[in-house]
Amino acid sequence: MVTDRDQHILWVNPAFVKATGYAEDEVIGQTPHLLHSGVHDGEFFEEMFKTLHDKGSWQGEIWNRRKSGEVYPEWLLINVIRDKEGRITHYAGLYNDTSQQEHVRERLKHLAHYDALTDLPNRELFKDRLETALTVAKRESHQVALMFLDLDQFKNVNDILGHTCGDRLLEFVAEQLRDCIRESDTVARIGGDEFTIILPNIQHLDDAARVAEKILDTFNMTYFNYQANELIASFSIGISIYPEDGLDGETMIRNADIAMYRAKKGGRNAYRFYSSEMSRRFSERLNLELICAGLWDAMNCILSTSHRWICGRGVSSVVKFCCVGDIQRRGRFLLNSLFPWRKRRV
Repeated sequence: MVTDRDQHILWVNPAFVKATGYAEDEVIGQTPHLLHSGVHDGEFFEEMFKTLHDKGSWQGEIWNRRKSGEVYPEWLLINVIRDKEGRITHYAGLYNDTSQQEHVRERLKHLAHYDALTDLPNRELFKDRLETALTVAKRESHQVALMFLDLDQFKNVNDILGHTCGDRLLEFVAEQLRDCIRESDTVARIGGDEFTIILPNIQHLDDAARVAEKILDTFNMTYFNYQANELIASFSIGISIYPEDGLDGETMIRNADIAMYRAKKGGRNAYRFYSSEMSRRFSERLNLELICAGLWDAMNCILSTSHRWICGRGVSSVVKFCCVGDIQRRGRFLLNSLFPWRKRRV
């Protein structure tokens, strides 16, 4: 676009016509005010022209209005044209329609906080909302329930019916979960087949139990259809309560996860409230798994050092002895942990 010193439009190119919807003969003689969207105030334009007169050019994002009435963003570069005496004779503006770029930016901003497949809040937004809920609960002295949900047998769906079916199932599950909670609650997908629900203000444990039962009943009565296959989805659900089961988000998540694990071990399609006894058992199980892993490493160590001991004529005998001793110590601890009633002598 080129205007005279009084901003009357003298010339526009075909790109301007396409972007604005105005024909050339509709804008010649008009001023750019024809495109005014109302988004920017007078101060914005005062600053624009001050920069133009001081520096000879201005660029930035500006929101204009098409002939259709649609408001859209553009990146505008304006240059001042002067005669030999330095007097302004024309303004030349170069527009770049950024409406598509704006859409992309908004989409990227959305994806930073929402799961791309289910459009549920993602892990980051979930954590932010959980911290907010706990802060409010602390200030107002009420309880918060956190539910950790794991979709039962989801791996089998992917392995047998394929990942496309798995994706459709996750979308279906997300919609069903939305319908099971209040508008003030949050359901999020934090990864794979794992979901969480925040109940930010509950009066009794029964409030959380009723939501869990509603979820289980809903999925027990609802079929998911995919290419002539009918599936019934179910969840293992763990529940932790603020402040009894944790005073911060990380603790609440960990304890709800432990309770979910107990629900899954109990046969799936069930919910469990967290208890400190669960933490003790979970810690013991983790220790046993670490011990078993250590025993396996030690056995591998014996096999490798035995080979070197034979080939090296006794050079690695000390290493071998240490590994055997380590196995004996770990073995005693493992047996005592698994069978506390047995005789202490090994």
